[in-house]
Amino acid sequence: MRPVLSICIPTYQRSRLLAPLLRELDAPGYLPFSFEVVVADNASADAGYEEIARYQPANYTLRYYRNQQNIGAIPNLFGVLRRAQGELSLYLADDDRLDPTHLISAVEAMIASPGIAATHCSWRELDRVSGAATPPFIAFDDLLFTPDDAGNLVQHYFFTGFLPEIGLYRTDILADCLFPTGIFFWPLALTHRLLQRGSIQLTDNSFYYIVTRHPGEPFPRDRLTNSVDIAMWERVSRSHDFLMLHHFGNQPLPPEDQFRSDLSRMRNWSLNQAMLIHFQAGDYLIALELSQLLKARGADLSFLTAEQQARMARGAALLAFVEAVSWTPEITSIALLGFDDPAQAELSRALKAVLPPRITLGGPAVNTVFLIGSDAAKSNLIDQGVRPGLIVDWQGLQAILR
Repeated sequence: MRPVLSICIPTYQRSRLLAPLLRELDAPGYLPFSFEVVVADNASADAGYEEIARYQPANYTLRYYRNQQNIGAIPNLFGVLRRAQGELSLYLADDDRLDPTHLISAVEAMIASPGIAATHCSWRELDRVSGAATPPFIAFDDLLFTPDDAGNLVQHYFFTGFLPEIGLYRTDILADCLFPTGIFFWPLALTHRLLQRGSIQLTDNSFYYIVTRHPGEPFPRDRLTNSVDIAMWERVSRSHDFLMLHHFGNQPLPPEDQFRSDLSRMRNWSLNQAMLIHFQAGDYLIALELSQLLKARGADLSFLTAEQQARMARGAALLAFVEAVSWTPEITSIALLGFDDPAQAELSRALKAVLPPRITLGGPAVNTVFLIGSDAAKSNLIDQGVRPGLIVDWQGLQAILR
């Protein structure tokens, strides 16, 4: 008999986190309706999955699949969702958790309303050591958007900053929409396809926890990763453009000036998120260039403090300098000239943290590049016959990058 719900879990190299999740889902009465758990192991080299493959839960059906080779995170996610057999299905990361009370409410609402193709919610953070949970990352009232009201849904996504990554789907409809996208952000592309088959519901009753710390972990984990980069946010921006322009065809357009302004804010919002993430990750050169692009578009960046802007400029200059030096393989050392003692000590510390192993800080030597802090130092080096490409003016570099 077909289960009511499929909980679909893509996994890779985390059997130690997946095993307790599967046991928690097996607690008597966890859900009051039939459900299955579908696991797709993306070719992990982790012996713990052998035990998971043999696990036989008492209160749900477990189906375990193992890919012959790693196919990538998003293909594995699509693959596990496509294996769902339940009337409804959802994605669950192998290190996260569900809120069964809110999930039950969402499932019951969708069962009672066959015209709903998907229910999206925002996520909450959960520290499993302290038990502390945050409110939803983005709060909004329960809302229902029909295909004819899709333009308002797109505007709601933008003005709240919500991205529909967490969803409860009607499996039959999802199967018709679950195909890759070439240039769009996949949750927004999927939303566009789902809207052609039914309504989209947003609920403030978040049924999804992102776990920041599991038992045995001394500190909360940093959710920020370098994989969330400008390429992803460019996909988001393109998706906002497409959805806004496409779905406003189903309803009267606002005044042209307002429409253009809304579209511009959408594009800037995506770039702003990318800038903040790169800045926090220490990718200062990308963050600086994104801030320049936003300023050129007329965006307000007053939320960045003077100290943050200075740190971004210094960090960008440092990364640009080190990368440029690394492109000349014969360079083996860097010498600092013309700095006062505090400035030289600070710059030395920063350089040591990012220099590749083959380049030392010191010199002068035959294969040395000179990072200088004064015009006099530059003149002296040129008089000594040092070629210009081996002399970098630290203040000038920061100025030219701006």
